[in-house]
Amino acid sequence: MTNLKTISLSLLTLLFALGFGCTSRIEIPVTDENSTLIYLPKKVNDISAKIIFCRKTDKKTGDPIGAGSAFTIMEDGRVQAIVDIENRFAKGNRELMFHLDWIDPHGKSIYLKRIIRLPDDSSSVLKSSISIVPETREPGEYTLQVYYFRELIAEKKFELLPKFQISDYAEKEFFSQLVFCSKVDKKSGERIGVDSIFTIGEKEKVRAYFDLINHSEFGNRELLFHFDWIGLNDSSFYKKQIDLASDDTSYTIASAITISPEKRQPGEYALRLYLFNELITEKNFELIPEPKVIPLQVKASIILYRKLDKKTGERIDEGTVFTLKNKRKVRAFVNFESLSNVGEQGLEFRLEWIGPDGKSFYEKKIVLAPGDLTSAINSSISISPDKRQAGEYSLRLFLFNDLIAEKKFELHPES
Repeated sequence: MTNLKTISLSLLTLLFALGFGCTSRIEIPVTDENSTLIYLPKKVNDISAKIIFCRKTDKKTGDPIGAGSAFTIMEDGRVQAIVDIENRFAKGNRELMFHLDWIDPHGKSIYLKRIIRLPDDSSSVLKSSISIVPETREPGEYTLQVYYFRELIAEKKFELLPKFQISDYAEKEFFSQLVFCSKVDKKSGERIGVDSIFTIGEKEKVRAYFDLINHSEFGNRELLFHFDWIGLNDSSFYKKQIDLASDDTSYTIASAITISPEKRQPGEYALRLYLFNELITEKNFELIPEPKVIPLQVKASIILYRKLDKKTGERIDEGTVFTLKNKRKVRAFVNFESLSNVGEQGLEFRLEWIGPDGKSFYEKKIVLAPGDLTSAINSSISISPDKRQAGEYSLRLFLFNDLIAEKKFELHPES
């Protein structure tokens, strides 16, 4: 019996030497653009792998979120590895076996995951993750090794940083204050309607911006922010997390909420901003009721024209048909009637230019304070061929959210 065991062991040793002793990989690895060490196959177009580390993946798209090579130890924290297998079917419809081995700073394996890819499984992505909570992990350099049938085909290192403590940075200035505004200019990025009091209304929003003064002072640490919007009765109703990698060039983070009457009530609200799990700033704002006004009390007429005579103030080429041409515009003169009937209340008008596709391409908001004697407002759009196309357009005038006037016009191509 002993001799049989000895023969069997010798046979297994011989088979291992024949099957696995001759590596099919080039011993010196190459480094890809994401710092993965890849042990390339000796056979062209054979299976190989690349590694990406991130905190999590998007549930809808599968894209990595918070990708990087350094991660902060934190409660409920994880590091996820996404391994992209290249030339997945190089072996035809053969069953494939992979191992993903997580190794700590002392060279000890802390978690080994085996993944089998069956012939009818077309997936070329392998995933594995480890917890990085303070109770189980220490700062240092970790490694993930990827094996294909017991051969090392790729490995990549990442760093775990100590748990974040804001007190470590108390003497440095990294942050500006939270800024609330109602909208942002799409071209210039200018924040419009900066305030702490906002009027509830359809299509209205409160936008919050927070500027990071000096990202580089945090070193190679990624930054995990989350906005927490607090409603009436001190209840949280919306949270948004933003991950900034250590090499992220963004210095501004933002979040927004809608303040339509169906979703919000008048009262005191707040926004709290956390870095990791530490509160770094908080700011209050107020929502006030949507003004009530009877639309029929305000009447308006719209006149469209091409340009204004600088000397006489006369409107030139009034009408509803205009020709597309460089440096040319369509201008609107909106004349109000009976504004005195609305009482001591401010008025909010919105001019909305509508294209041939029925969609708004430019809006202008004008607010008249109580007692404002303004009797007309103006707006204009460019009709150069590079911005507009021939077709039927319209200009709509809203008082708050009620349509009170509309004017249609046509743009014709230059003959």
